Amino acid sequence: MRVLCFIPVFLSPLANALNLRGADISSLAIVEGNGIHFSDGGSTKAFENIIVSHNANAARVRVWTAGDYNTNYAITMAKRIKAAGMKLIVDLH
Repeated sequence: MRVLCFIPVFLSPLANALNLRGADISSLAIVEGNGIHFSDGGSTKAFENIIVSHNANAARVRVWTAGDYNTNYAITMAKRIKAAGMKLIVDLH
């Protein structure tokens, strides 16, 4: 019985470390470049700010070595994600 009492204490830091709520917003700037805008409550806002206001705390960006999702694109998206106060998850392809 004592062993079971220690398991929640042991797993507690792991559970907090994995508490991410977010989205893959890799294509966001490309979509916006095609004239798409996002709104929340009737007001047009930056998408990353909308998801933060709905409790997102992380965003993923895919990075390729060429094409639309290159390093410069990823850096631009990373700056937007960090400015919105989210954690950045980078997925290298």
